[in-house]
Amino acid sequence: MPGTIIRFFNRLRYLPLIGRASLAGCIALFCAAPCAAWAKATIINAPFTANPGDFISLEGSGFGAAPQVFITPGNTNVRTQVPVTKGQDNVVVLRIPKNWAFSLYTVQVYDNASSTSNSVAINAPQAFQFWRADIAPGRPTRLYGRNLLVAGGSPSIILLDTQTNAQLAASVAPSNSTFFFLTFIPPSGIVAGHTYKAIVSNGLASTTTEATVLGHAAGGDYFGVDAPWAYDFVTKNGPGYNAGVAGTKQSDHHIFNVRTDPSLNPVARGDGVTNDAGAIQSALDQASRNGGGIVYLPAGTYNLGVTGIDIRAGVVLQGHSNADTKIIFGPTSAQGSSFGMSGIEIPDNAALTGIADLSIQNVDLTSQRVVNLDTRGGSISKFFIQRVNWELGSGASIFPVGDRISIMNSNFHQAVNFQNGSPATGGLGPIYIFGSSNLVFVGNTIKWATDQVLMNDMVNAFIESNHFTRSASDKVAATSAMAAAACCTSTPVGTGQMVSRRLGRQLTIQFGKNIIIANNIFDVSDGSLDSTLNDGETFLNESRGREDEGVVTSANSTSVSANAKSWNYYSNSMVIIVSGAGAGQWRHITQLSNNSTFTIDQPWDVVPAAGDHFTIAVPSFENAWINGNTMSNNPQGISLWAGAFLNTNVSSNKMTDNGGIYLNPISTNSDAVGLPEFSVSRNIEIKGNTLANINSTRSPFININLTNIWPNTFWGYSTLGVEVRNNSITTRSGTYSYPYPQGFQNVVYYQGQTPYVEQGKSALVGNIFQGNACINCPVDFQIGTGDLDTVIWNSYTVNSPGVTSTLLLDTSQLNYWVPGSIGTVIGHD
Repeated sequence: MPGTIIRFFNRLRYLPLIGRASLAGCIALFCAAPCAAWAKATIINAPFTANPGDFISLEGSGFGAAPQVFITPGNTNVRTQVPVTKGQDNVVVLRIPKNWAFSLYTVQVYDNASSTSNSVAINAPQAFQFWRADIAPGRPTRLYGRNLLVAGGSPSIILLDTQTNAQLAASVAPSNSTFFFLTFIPPSGIVAGHTYKAIVSNGLASTTTEATVLGHAAGGDYFGVDAPWAYDFVTKNGPGYNAGVAGTKQSDHHIFNVRTDPSLNPVARGDGVTNDAGAIQSALDQASRNGGGIVYLPAGTYNLGVTGIDIRAGVVLQGHSNADTKIIFGPTSAQGSSFGMSGIEIPDNAALTGIADLSIQNVDLTSQRVVNLDTRGGSISKFFIQRVNWELGSGASIFPVGDRISIMNSNFHQAVNFQNGSPATGGLGPIYIFGSSNLVFVGNTIKWATDQVLMNDMVNAFIESNHFTRSASDKVAATSAMAAAACCTSTPVGTGQMVSRRLGRQLTIQFGKNIIIANNIFDVSDGSLDSTLNDGETFLNESRGREDEGVVTSANSTSVSANAKSWNYYSNSMVIIVSGAGAGQWRHITQLSNNSTFTIDQPWDVVPAAGDHFTIAVPSFENAWINGNTMSNNPQGISLWAGAFLNTNVSSNKMTDNGGIYLNPISTNSDAVGLPEFSVSRNIEIKGNTLANINSTRSPFININLTNIWPNTFWGYSTLGVEVRNNSITTRSGTYSYPYPQGFQNVVYYQGQTPYVEQGKSALVGNIFQGNACINCPVDFQIGTGDLDTVIWNSYTVNSPGVTSTLLLDTSQLNYWVPGSIGTVIGHD
């Protein structure tokens, strides 16, 4: 029953309410002015989704000392007062009635005096990104977001032509859709070259996307790239070309067989010995001059030596199949210190290029300066790799940079290497993609031993259904210094013990907007990854060095000002208010004036006051989805570390002997570039994940924490309304608690050089832990100082015989004798 306080050991016990103080009355957290001076009730942050029986938290201001909450369900349209579980001027915690139907919930807060808040709609559709950058009539595609296919709703999509305002109804396929995406078929009226937004309804409410998609004419996808832009490749000769006939129209010559084409002299031999680079390059050059086409390699082995080739604009390099057509390159003996080559290059600004149906091999295994694929540091567009087997040898990574890049159904294998490193530190991983948009990385197999797969500064990226395997074969004997520095293992590391040369991680993405990481496999081969160093994450986002912070001197509805200085500002930076009445507001910055005033893209809900704190940051993630991945035997799991995370969902991942999931913001006066950093998160969902430690000593956990290094009190709100629901953690005795203990944590770790100063402030606000299981955990939940209105509800434990669990540890996490959490709600139905 509501309010019942229950603790799980091996049986149930009733406990008193947990919290360090009653918060009846007004608490002016992070507010210089008295609460009575705050503006009308305003909801700033609310969850996207809520089911009947879910606890939710609302963050805002002006709620008053005893706020009331009213919800109007869409299925009844009856405005109903809902009991408030915890309420004060800036945070309200409540529960959606269990006996209600799932519906659109329109929520308002009343301050019990004179002010009713703005309305927020929970379970309304949230539409963030299109599956591909282009749409074509009749070609199925997808729209991604949240709440798109929901119980009781019939979804629809209308495509809005932004040039003409014409509206075209698309055909939605609910059977091929989910909560996260709608599959739809664009209608015949799509106009090539026009941009479209989507008016999307989930049957409960509707919204219009900010994102746009480009119309494209119908066509054929010759190479199976699964994108309308691939219709534009030239895949046959024109009518005016007749091979070998004098006076034939060469501009219609688009298909070049490198072994037989009469325009090539010499032709390629394909015998694996003759250097065929010149013949292949001649075909690539001619095809591009003629407006594009295919350079075809029949079955054989084509040696490029140390020459390499350039794939020109409009041209696809295609083999007969990846089983019988092969390109080899790279040095077969030691070269001088000035040596360097690229096996395949794509010239800057080239468009419509690709590689299909080939095997490619760098034969060098001695880490000489060989780049497998490069774009010369420039940007390309409409490039694909399809059905390619690529042996990278000890060469540097695949380096594509640009827009509309598709890498599909291919295999990449890289040997141990020291590229850009040394035998002591190791080298580069197999795939490096920077500064790109509309990336499709689907259906690939990647196996390597050194470092990581790295994708930075991405917009609209789909990493789906790949198999990432990190080989543990790159080992070195631990030196005495390495043994002394060992930080991350349960047993001492001895001098001479074989450990991983460079632990790295599987996949790193930093600074990403609209990112899908779904249904991938991440595993380890050739032994175990053991190291004396931190790292080893399966997935890491550690986006640092693009943040700054300040104190408000003045503000109006569309700007905020601070003392002038040289700000660490980027064109895609956001400003986030972290203290005062408007704490929790995120806005994109459109302009910085006089090194003091930031203009924003949307008006403030609550205008910041002088003295309020803010941070500016390029979001680590803005709209991201890590879903349905299978992970095993990596030292650590999913790490969202430092940085700013907005609208990020981590759900339905299966992690076996693979560490935990953590959201770890930082507060420091010296980040990666020596500037102050205060990390923030909003609309974070961690749901339905399964973490099990069966055979390893790697701690499974779900950890929300602020690492507070500076200042010696809380700068502001770090996390708002993180939702941790329906996750399962199974652990076993003997597990090493690194980097965090087994179980669930919602804590602050104080690492300051001066004593912490207690000011009654909080940093982790309104976080919800509901329906989670912790099996054989020594401590199920750990909370402490800095937590405000945490909810722990319907947790359960099923322990092995002889294992005793403590449900809750609520203590100071700051190494100082200060009180624990405020306003924690814990119970069970």
